[in-house]
Amino acid sequence: MLILEDIAELRAQPCEVYDWFRNLVDNYKEWHPDHVSCRYVRGKPMQVGSVLYAEEYLHGRLHKLRFKLTSIEPDRLFRYRIAPGLSGGFRITPTKSGARLEAKVCVGWKLPIIGPIVDFVVTKLFEAELSDLRAHMREEGRNLSTLLSAGEKNSVR
Repeated sequence: MLILEDIAELRAQPCEVYDWFRNLVDNYKEWHPDHVSCRYVRGKPMQVGSVLYAEEYLHGRLHKLRFKLTSIEPDRLFRYRIAPGLSGGFRITPTKSGARLEAKVCVGWKLPIIGPIVDFVVTKLFEAELSDLRAHMREEGRNLSTLLSAGEKNSVR
């Protein structure tokens, strides 16, 4: 299984980060310039079983994705599944200065023999796309750090 990860240090409390994601429909386009739209097509924000539909540009192509929320621990983590062999999540951990956000995307399966072969093929065939996705994840982390810091400054006024 291929695991793509990014870690962002945020100057916001875990509950603020979680609330930001709970309001993702309103925040999505501001999060990254390649984000087009998102809405819940089933269920409510941050409920297991809910499905979030999102459109965003990755490696120059518009992708239409459905994220089914599979696991949620308020203020700590949430996981999603996009398709068989494609899942991910976010873990929020408290730090002295706010929170650490760990983003993870998992591609492939944990199957003996077949799993490593699929990983090798995916890595070779989609090297540029995986690199672009890693860059996109880094940008999302930096952008979220900036957005939450800006919110902190605005609340001080």
